Amino acid sequence: MIQTTTGSSISQGPVDYPLTFSVQNTSREIMPSSEVQEPVGYPPVPSKQDELQQSLLIGKHETSIAFDDKPTIPESLYKYRICHGQQVSSLEKDLGALVDQSLKPSKQCVAASAYEDELPSPARWLLAVLIPVAVAVWGLKGRSVSISGAVAGFVVGFLLTVSSYQFLVCLLVFFVSSSKATKFRSWKKKKYESEFKEGGERNWIQVISNGGIPSELALLFMIECGVGERPIDFIKDYNCSWFAVSVVSALCGANGDTWASELGPVFAKGDPILITNLRKVPKGTNGGVSLPGLLFSALGGTLIGISYYISHLLFIKQEYLFLSSPQWPIIIIATFAGFFGSLVDSLLGATIQFSGINQKSGKIVETKGKEIKHISGIGILDNHSVNLVSTLITALLMPEVASALWPMFE
Repeated sequence: MIQTTTGSSISQGPVDYPLTFSVQNTSREIMPSSEVQEPVGYPPVPSKQDELQQSLLIGKHETSIAFDDKPTIPESLYKYRICHGQQVSSLEKDLGALVDQSLKPSKQCVAASAYEDELPSPARWLLAVLIPVAVAVWGLKGRSVSISGAVAGFVVGFLLTVSSYQFLVCLLVFFVSSSKATKFRSWKKKKYESEFKEGGERNWIQVISNGGIPSELALLFMIECGVGERPIDFIKDYNCSWFAVSVVSALCGANGDTWASELGPVFAKGDPILITNLRKVPKGTNGGVSLPGLLFSALGGTLIGISYYISHLLFIKQEYLFLSSPQWPIIIIATFAGFFGSLVDSLLGATIQFSGINQKSGKIVETKGKEIKHISGIGILDNHSVNLVSTLITALLMPEVASALWPMFE
């Protein structure tokens, strides 16, 4: 006889004899199609490591199944064994508490049952409104964003907060660090930037060019995986891991490029070189790179990666971390994403974005005109479009790199 109980004992093994399934005083016989045989017994006692792994999956009040006086099988352990191809008894659903026998092993099986929340909780909805509003107000007071930029930033923050608190942490780190980098020694940048704004105030176009791709990917993450925080595991949970790395990589690319363009010229002693032909160009030229700028681009990505890793440890339950693959490689991926995103931005800026120097003011401009001497680029895209495209390229390529490298750290 099978009973629904609560407990923490562990049992596994095939059972091949008539079973009685009972729920709320209702029972029916389940007869196997083949000839009835005696039970074949139970497997050896699991090792201490197996017991620890399995016991971590058992909640205090978790629905379980029992064979008369035999040990119980908790629901999460039942799902875990099926997803890993382990043998379990074939049982029908017990009011949605158990997985039916037609469920097959898959990469996403464990993640879907363990981490996925189909709908945001009321608390998540509330935080998704309050936190972006608070950040928008802070940005307006510090003149980091305009009113239109604050509205666009609210939308970006709302989507990333609803989808995952891990994405929110990365977005906050990006916004704060890039704002500080823009304001750092701004008096020097005023000398060569024609569109320099006091305080680095960003409008809605600039916000969308950097945050639009992460927002769209966060939306796709919610559609594919639901909302909530989950470990990166390309073996068991490929799709959701792909989207998570994509969101993080997009923010790393944006932050790396911002750090490179805002801090590189300040710390570089000489003029940068154009990435396409390696000749020296004036500071502020699109596509110009320097050693300090490349270093800051990597550091900008590293900061986002560390933020994601720390938030991962804070928001995900320890039992899920124990069963998942190592998470620290995200820091390596993020570092490369920041560096790669900056290189892509520089390459696009040097080729399809116009750069010229105003011979009167000595400042770099992005449009042709009288007394404007051409430096590089043909003027297909402006700076905002280049940021958007480079962020998109980084977001699409880095998950593929991560999926190829991640198994090496298992």
